[in-house]
Amino acid sequence: MAGRNWLITGVSSGLGKALMEAVVAHGDRVVGTVRNVPSPLPPHAQADNARLVTLDVSDPASVAQGVAEAAQWLGGIDVVVNNAGCGMFGVVEACSIDDFRLAMNVNYFGTVAVCQATLPHLRATRGTLINVASMAGMEGFGGGSAYAAAKHAVVGLSEALHAELTPLGVRVMVSLPGGYRTDFWSARSNTIRDGMRDVYGAYPCGQVAERSQEHVGNELGDPAKLAQLMIDMIEGETLPLYLVGGADGMAVVEAKVSAIASDIESNRSVSIATAY
Repeated sequence: MAGRNWLITGVSSGLGKALMEAVVAHGDRVVGTVRNVPSPLPPHAQADNARLVTLDVSDPASVAQGVAEAAQWLGGIDVVVNNAGCGMFGVVEACSIDDFRLAMNVNYFGTVAVCQATLPHLRATRGTLINVASMAGMEGFGGGSAYAAAKHAVVGLSEALHAELTPLGVRVMVSLPGGYRTDFWSARSNTIRDGMRDVYGAYPCGQVAERSQEHVGNELGDPAKLAQLMIDMIEGETLPLYLVGGADGMAVVEAKVSAIASDIESNRSVSIATAY
């Protein structure tokens, strides 16, 4: 199918920006969402086949208006990419309930809101939905509980959507990227609660701030290549439910799958024995 119409959330930086650039270069039409449209427009939004709209995923009214504007300009939506998100890090004891709510509100409930607003359009076009989670959506890590919990929720949501939408001809994929060279670890993209150092500071879970800064600029992944891979996946006849990104993401997900399989097998007989 040529000439697809894309809606991508969170295109001001990172993977969203790289994907919008790649879609523009591919020749499809694309609307990217930002919380505030900058002036002048960035290069990836100046092409004739591109436009920015204001959309705050944490505000349902903003989501409804932004999706409506995008659909009107595009004349239909073939691909939706839920990319917008934020990071919230720190050990559980150092994060407040409001920190957990923020992580869930932006990363999970924002994704739900965009899905609900765009699914009528995707059903009409028999289109494709991509939810961007993280390798943390498959493997929770110490010091990243709020973020991992939200991304786990995105994975569960995507699996349910896949079951609901496949009979209707809408394809669903959840992306599980590892580390990519974006500005994810900048102050504008995430928050790190660095408390409880006296208890956790000697362990990796209490060293998120230091470890993240060591990570910046050394990430294995190239966001432009992941963006192109997503386009290639869309162009293919079949679409996987899970798309793992990067060697580090692959290692984390493979280890998690192996650990689950091992636990299941080692407890198989006692688990089955709990039946009436």
